Amino acid sequence: TTATATNKATVKTASTSYAVTGMTCTGCVAQVQAALSKVDGVVASDVSLEKGLAEVQYDPQKADPEKIQKALQTTGFDIKPLKKE
Repeated sequence: TTATATNKATVKTASTSYAVTGMTCTGCVAQVQAALSKVDGVVASDVSLEKGLAEVQYDPQKADPEKIQKALQTTGFDIKPLKKE
């Protein structure tokens, strides 16, 4: 997967997913998205209330799954990394 950075260089991105337990409304989703947006290196995220899932694309030179998980844990929800199949 690639994303274009502001300097027009192509940045290779990686992706990871987390089960997010305890979200009950769109405000919860916004809280999770806000936590992800504060992580340097996260280039995109999709948080699903219905699925209880956060899918994250990130620049592996700036972020890693552990850093992302720590940010998600600040929301107070139960966060579990999902293994890639």
